[in-house]
Amino acid sequence: MRGLRGRRAPALAPLEPAPKVADLPHPLLQGAGRYLGTVAGDRRLRDHGLGRAGSARIQLSEDGVDVVRLGAAFRIPAAGLTSARDAESFPAGGVGPQGALVLRWRHDGQVLDTGFCLQRPAARRGSPATADEGRADMQRTHREWSRAVAKIRKEH
Repeated sequence: MRGLRGRRAPALAPLEPAPKVADLPHPLLQGAGRYLGTVAGDRRLRDHGLGRAGSARIQLSEDGVDVVRLGAAFRIPAAGLTSARDAESFPAGGVGPQGALVLRWRHDGQVLDTGFCLQRPAARRGSPATADEGRADMQRTHREWSRAVAKIRKEH
């Protein structure tokens, strides 16, 4: 049996690039954290830098989700967004105790899941919190993303 690292997804068509930071549209939601990766089923995608985990900023606008990462920024167009959800695990790994935001989207005929471990919202970050309180904060944040993505999806 081969692990996730040994599985190779078929080549993926080029992604829509994210605009330059100065040209990003007005955000409905935004967050910073760690990009975990993008998977198609149980296959981790490596094309176009999707396999490299690292720091990222994400921003939801009427145009879609812009994932701003050093050297590998991309846009998930609003028309391709399917859903957003809270997850305790992600096939590409790296999920901490606060869970992950997973965006499901379609690109090049494939259903993709992209995972993020967002930082705790700034308004609550300074306050001491138990692990359960931190997880509850992130679940609220992930539900907010889920509702906003559902609204964008209806409009497209």
